[in-house]
Amino acid sequence: MKTKLLTLVLCCLTGALPAVAGERGPLAIITDAVVVRPVSLAVTALGAGLFVVALPFSVPSKSTAATAEALVNYPARMTFERPLGDLDSLSHPALAETGTTDDAVDESKFSELPEENPAAEP
Repeated sequence: MKTKLLTLVLCCLTGALPAVAGERGPLAIITDAVVVRPVSLAVTALGAGLFVVALPFSVPSKSTAATAEALVNYPARMTFERPLGDLDSLSHPALAETGTTDDAVDESKFSELPEENPAAEP
């Protein structure tokens, strides 16, 4: 019974997130303190664990700093440094800068690839 009640409360509060985005009123502060901060803390802990798992792969590729930023630092900043009730800053910085969810593709990298010649195959 307690689990169903907790699930219902979290669903109601999560559904209120779009309604309180853009304002820092009491509902935004309560939603942030009760729902968003605990979830951000859990994501930070989960990201730290994933970082340890990804470390053997990120060290040879020299992407340890980017991996740490994405999995640990960013969620930690959203948990501990963001002002209470500021739900607008929850979007990822890359998404906030471009205003889109599409990843920008650097097409200059593809200019170095040789073109395939299907007529050259026997």
